[in-house]
Amino acid sequence: MSKKVVVSQCEKDTFELGKKLGENCKPGDIILLNGDLGVGKTVFTKGFGKSRTAYRFIYTKSFAKTF
Repeated sequence: MSKKVVVSQCEKDTFELGKKLGENCKPGDIILLNGDLGVGKTVFTKGFGKSRTAYRFIYTKSFAKTF
């Protein structure tokens, strides 16, 4: 198992990082995301999904409002 830490400076960079990782993943690879609310996990995942043609199906429930 390898671990790599990357620091992103903006939302665009986070999206592109996710996209690039998605392009280089192989079947069976496991990606774990951990972080506080608002740090960019969904943006990263949307970039990842964009490279895997799943972009329009990715959303976050963290900001969903329930009445």
